[in-house]
Amino acid sequence: MTKGLRSILTSGTICALLLASSGNSGAQVKSHATLDAPGSNAKTDVIIAGTLTAAALVVLGIYFAQHHSHSLKGCGMDGPKGMELQTANGQNFALFGETTGIKAGDEVKVVGSRQKKVNGVTASQSFVVERLDKDYGACTVAAAHP
Repeated sequence: MTKGLRSILTSGTICALLLASSGNSGAQVKSHATLDAPGSNAKTDVIIAGTLTAAALVVLGIYFAQHHSHSLKGCGMDGPKGMELQTANGQNFALFGETTGIKAGDEVKVVGSRQKKVNGVTASQSFVVERLDKDYGACTVAAAHP
């Protein structure tokens, strides 16, 4: 998940929690006559805020459970130690795992997890492929091996 999306989700959760807590504190300043007016019941406000907060947390939990893997898109190429992937910004990743469907010269999107640098591998980073998500065909720009 990108940092921007994670930041937005975190901000939304914090706002929902603040709304839930402010609904309860607002009841302390309201007069008894205001609490009896339709639609201004502090208990109702707290229940609604709590329900919205719980729903937001359930949605976040489902999202994170389904998106626990990372994806990487780039041009496949043969490296000195095996298959590598070069991203659009020029980063090279040594590929491990399920690389059988990846062909040199094809632009692909793979799903898996990033790993720390492996000693003896020329790529600066490595990526363990769980599955090939999409094959876009021939790379639009020829990958240059550093």
